[in-house]
Amino acid sequence: AQLKQAGSVVILANDMQTDISGFDMLEEVEQTWGVLNMSSLEKITGFGSLELVGKKFFLSRLDSLRSLVGLAALRYVGEIFQVEINQSLPSLLDLKNFVRLGMDSAEAVILINRNPQLTNCNAEAICARLIQGANSIKVDIRDNKMGCDSTSQIIESCLSTNIRDVVTSDIYLYPNPTSDMLYIHQPTDSPVKFQIYNQLGTEVDRGLFQGQVDVSALSEGIYYMRLESKWGKWSARFVVSKK
Repeated sequence: AQLKQAGSVVILANDMQTDISGFDMLEEVEQTWGVLNMSSLEKITGFGSLELVGKKFFLSRLDSLRSLVGLAALRYVGEIFQVEINQSLPSLLDLKNFVRLGMDSAEAVILINRNPQLTNCNAEAICARLIQGANSIKVDIRDNKMGCDSTSQIIESCLSTNIRDVVTSDIYLYPNPTSDMLYIHQPTDSPVKFQIYNQLGTEVDRGLFQGQVDVSALSEGIYYMRLESKWGKWSARFVVSKK
């Protein structure tokens, strides 16, 4: 019978291997899961049931890797998320159920670097961790493609991209730019919870948005607002200008 749990799973140093099999029933790895130095591996397969990695997740030196769709079930990584030196990987968005990264750990680490084609890094768990605690964790994000080349680029993508719900033409902020009051247009006059972030991902305001919110105390610049109402959750960008 195939294992559902394991202490660690590390696969490495086979330049000819193009896929991985034999782990289809594996749901939980207590310590470390990773793949290293497999230059012919184009996609991760064989881990379709993996949901939890207790400590460290890593993908490193996989020259041909282009897809993470075989890791779509992954939900949680406990402490370290490492994606480094992968020459062809374009996106982390295949990790569509990855919703939690070390939220209970003061030692959380995000290492995303030297991936020259990697431009989409705004997986939900990465967004949440960077926005809620970028100053309290170890972060090394660099030498990737535009959009994923720095912490600020990923945060901007997280805040300006609607991950789960689509904004319609019936829901929007106005006037934009604004100097003092910001209004929301929506189909009905229902309460909306809001959070406002600056370009560094720092929360600068939150509350209940009942038609308008006073942003006159904010400095000039670009801000991102995350909103939640009965219509769903979405994000929008607005500009504060004093001119």
